[in-house]
Amino acid sequence: MLRSFGHYSAITILVLSITSVGAFSQSNSAAPIPAAPIPVQMINGKNVFIANLTGEDDMFMSVTEQPYYNAFYAAVKNSGRYHLVSTPEEADLVFQLRTIKGGVELTVIDPHSNIALWSISHEVVIGGSLSAVPKKPASVSAALAAVQKDLASASAALAVDLQKLIASAPPGK
Repeated sequence: MLRSFGHYSAITILVLSITSVGAFSQSNSAAPIPAAPIPVQMINGKNVFIANLTGEDDMFMSVTEQPYYNAFYAAVKNSGRYHLVSTPEEADLVFQLRTIKGGVELTVIDPHSNIALWSISHEVVIGGSLSAVPKKPASVSAALAAVQKDLASASAALAVDLQKLIASAPPGK
């Protein structure tokens, strides 16, 4: 008799726990979480300096090649949203473009405080490691060209993502 009472008590506690967790999750899911604000510097910033950090850890690019930077620079310039400046001192925002493992990353920096305001990245699936690339020079160079093209496309996509982000924000103060 005592054993069955303990069994029923355990089941009752389990049922109450499950129903209270369900009620808690329903009450939290009913109210949508408001979007966090986008920093006002990003909304109001017009003058932009683009810092090219794409060669830091990049085995796919020589010093003279700049495909990711060029693609990003062109996309930002063609957007019409920003005025590109030649020094960080002239800028309202600094866009740092860099290659990361498996893709590219954009960090938006406030040049007056040197604080990173936002970061966006794009992953690039390269279809295997370089060790899987045949060792024939033509194949390796074709594979590297394909990787550079994919990373350049991802860099341009970062500019589009940034535009969408800013467009989704209410007007800055």
